Amino acid sequence: MSDPVLDGVKSVLKDVIGAGLLPDPIPDDFPLAGNVLDSMAIANLIVGLEEHFGIVFNDDDLTVEAFSDAASLASLVTEKIASL
Repeated sequence: MSDPVLDGVKSVLKDVIGAGLLPDPIPDDFPLAGNVLDSMAIANLIVGLEEHFGIVFNDDDLTVEAFSDAASLASLVTEKIASL
């Protein structure tokens, strides 16, 4: 059974980073931080996730660990959705 939040995160990743730079399908544990995410990509990813899911990240949410892979990003997004 697929996770709609994880699927949404992966969709935003493809839009922001570009499908050509990511494996298809994106493994849940594919390393992002220090691999395919630079500072501009992180900024664009934050905006993309906020728009896609209707959430707003706080500065405290934006840790290196949260951006380590798609699964950790989906976990953060799930927490933000639950706090709405």
